[in-house]
Amino acid sequence: MIIIKNAGAVRLKGAYVLLLSLNSKHLLIISSKRFELEAGAYAYVGSARGPGGVEARVHRHFSIFRGDPRKAHWHIDHLLPRASSLIAIAVEGDRASECYMVASLKTSGFAAVKGFGSTDCRTGCGGHLLKFAWGPATKGNAELSAKRASASIRETIEKLGFDWTEMRPAEKSQSTPMK
Repeated sequence: MIIIKNAGAVRLKGAYVLLLSLNSKHLLIISSKRFELEAGAYAYVGSARGPGGVEARVHRHFSIFRGDPRKAHWHIDHLLPRASSLIAIAVEGDRASECYMVASLKTSGFAAVKGFGSTDCRTGCGGHLLKFAWGPATKGNAELSAKRASASIRETIEKLGFDWTEMRPAEKSQSTPMK
């Protein structure tokens, strides 16, 4: 794991945002739910309240992204192997709950993917996976859209008064099988 900017948040319990790019359309069927995802940039907002904190949770997500065949536990586990790029932004602060972050990102150019990643949500977020609504959903635009989405996420977090830490996984293997 590569830490880009360290505000000390990674070992804390709290919230994080995964920013991922999809270079093509994907259909995910998880239990009885069907998710049709267009190419583009997405933000997944999660939390880690266990003993390993955000660092352990993000490390697990990075491992799945790189092709670790772990059993899928969360909705995001089904999507990560299909992503072309992934970064994580850990958010420091007691008020940094998943739902608070989702609500804030919805005012910054993101729209919820209904029902994705929010099975335990009690505030009516709609979904904890958000699509960044910039530009057409084309393969060439996915990476540029991700860069703009990343800037929007950081700006939103800073406006809320939180410190953040950005983490990136080691390179993804080109031979990773897609399931």
